[in-house]
Amino acid sequence: MLSHPFRLAAIGLVALMAGCYADRPHEYAHERPDVRDTSPDDKGLQSKDVLEASDKVCMYLLQLPEFNQPTRQKIVVSNVENRTYNPNFNYDIFLQRLRANIGKYGRDRIMLIENKARVQHLRSDEIEGPSDDFGQGDGSQPIPPQSQNPDFSLYLVVSELPNQGNRYYLFNFDITNLHTREQIPLDPYEVKINN
Repeated sequence: MLSHPFRLAAIGLVALMAGCYADRPHEYAHERPDVRDTSPDDKGLQSKDVLEASDKVCMYLLQLPEFNQPTRQKIVVSNVENRTYNPNFNYDIFLQRLRANIGKYGRDRIMLIENKARVQHLRSDEIEGPSDDFGQGDGSQPIPPQSQNPDFSLYLVVSELPNQGNRYYLFNFDITNLHTREQIPLDPYEVKINN
């Protein structure tokens, strides 16, 4: 049988371990808050906006008749046009998350095609062949087959309306049919943020 001081030490050790264990979830939640939460310490757009916008637009896109065809439609994700008062802010994260959602939820209906300039850059970095000192091309790069050309281009236009107390952002995700030039506006994402 343990003596009284050893019992007290054992109880104290168990209580200390339980206290440390109980603090871990709180500490972790403080260091790694949920991405769907907004932080009162931060101003402007937050991770919640990226998730909400990309989820909403992906659901809308996958309901369109153009993307419910017997054959997969080919989309190239293009660029972001920043029409806000902060021309240096990178809104590309919205398109990147939307691209991931399309790949995850629409892979059976949509084929994501890489941007032509990026493919050429990747080929020049990774495919060996004769050097081209004058940049005129040597004919060694295979031209992608016509069947791999994209049918649609997806891009984002971000606009901002600043006021004294808040800012209104409008995210227009647009799809252009590259064969007919028809524009297919997707459901926009709108958010108002206090300054």
